[in-house]
Amino acid sequence: MELQGASNAIMCRAFLLTLGDNAQIRFRRLHERLVKNWNDLAMAFLAQFMGSKARTTPKERLVSIKQGRSESLKSHLSRFNKQSMEVEKISDDAVLMAVLAGLRPKIRIWCSVHEDSPRTYHEFLNQAEKYISAEEATSDQEEEISKLDLSNTIKEKKPNRSPQPKRKKNRRERKCPRAQPYKFREYHPLKASLEEVFTQANAKEAFHKPMILKDGQARQHQGRYCLYHRMVGHDTDNCRDLKEEVESLIRRGRL
Repeated sequence: MELQGASNAIMCRAFLLTLGDNAQIRFRRLHERLVKNWNDLAMAFLAQFMGSKARTTPKERLVSIKQGRSESLKSHLSRFNKQSMEVEKISDDAVLMAVLAGLRPKIRIWCSVHEDSPRTYHEFLNQAEKYISAEEATSDQEEEISKLDLSNTIKEKKPNRSPQPKRKKNRRERKCPRAQPYKFREYHPLKASLEEVFTQANAKEAFHKPMILKDGQARQHQGRYCLYHRMVGHDTDNCRDLKEEVESLIRRGRL
């Protein structure tokens, strides 16, 4: 910017009016003693912007971008595209040659583009899309298999619990076997004795087969006989199993 016939002082003051907000901030940072005329101002102001000037990537750098040994195709192309956007005035053919040169040899897309070479960079990206999708699908499957293998490994490493040795029963437990739990706590009152109810109902109602008593229980009272169990040891009227069976029939409406 130069004004015809204007002095250095006028040009310096008018220059500030042409600047935006960020540029005005940089202008005010200039040291007064360094600026004596218009040329000093121009040189000092340009020096302020030299560090922030956008750098462009040389074309040759694209050729040096290579796909890593374990790098996915998606990650490699993302890196390449970011660098290619910083290159000014580069032809589509040059970009295509650079990206083909950077592919990892012997992978599927490398073999594909060598058999059927794409004509444009856009065509190459469309061709690469299906290989990226295949890579992601394979990666998901490998991750699921890895999780399954890890889960199986953890299960295999769990210590097998050895079976607990059978505890020997003491004499008291052997002599007095544990009684079977009964279902009912309250019973309907009967109009006749338990033996009479059983004798009358047994002809028309099928009673469940009673649990066989152990020898120790049967020998407690040799002079008593139970019609329900058909064995000595206790009276029919005092048979708890028969009492339970009769109560069950009453509650089901059978008696």
